[in-house]
Amino acid sequence: METADKEVDVCGVCCPMPLIKVRTALNDMQPGQVLSVIGDDPIFEESVRDLCETSGLQVLSAEHDGRRVKMQIKT
Repeated sequence: METADKEVDVCGVCCPMPLIKVRTALNDMQPGQVLSVIGDDPIFEESVRDLCETSGLQVLSAEHDGRRVKMQIKT
């Protein structure tokens, strides 16, 4: 797991707010930086993966801990 340049916790927040917060954080980052984001919405991981695919971002990792998913995204 890489060292994150920025971290966002969206646990307890339902879609679409997690994606809005992730997108806002990514917009403030430079190419090559890493965002660490954790969420627990049932469709969180799928939504983040779709966002990354359509935006040309790379999902570096996804770790599951019960309902929580911690993901790293490279800009």
